Amino acid sequence: MQPENEMNDSPSAGHAGRHRPTGKPPVLGRGKVWFLRTVILGVVFLGLLLVAGPLTITAWDSNDSHRASIACTVTEANGRYEHGSSKTPSYWGVNIKTSDCSQLLLIRGIDESNNEAVESELAPGSRFSFEIGEGANSMRWLTVRLGMTTEVFSFEKIG
Repeated sequence: MQPENEMNDSPSAGHAGRHRPTGKPPVLGRGKVWFLRTVILGVVFLGLLLVAGPLTITAWDSNDSHRASIACTVTEANGRYEHGSSKTPSYWGVNIKTSDCSQLLLIRGIDESNNEAVESELAPGSRFSFEIGEGANSMRWLTVRLGMTTEVFSFEKIG
């Protein structure tokens, strides 16, 4: 017979598979450590890319020498006042929907006195050349698919 203070590890004693802490932390194998480091570095890299990427493109596009032209057919144009929040400014702008260039936004030079005139100039069905930033133009493959708005600096009717 076993003394009362000794454990019976036999399956019939109801203790099968019970974990006994040894006081040591579990040891990860080299493969798991490599995998965790790769995942952590990947998450950090993607986070930096998502934050720094748009900031870099915006800064690049703010320079007047970095411009590109796109030709688009307007389907709708709406002049409006966009109320800002504590983090974003308020502004007048013309929201431009197109059939082939996704959504565009004209802010520069737009105010309360001219937003309706610019809106009526952008007649639906007409084709226009829009000046956008080079950075925004290089990312259009993504922004069009995501339905994001591209800032327009100027426009001119084609034909």
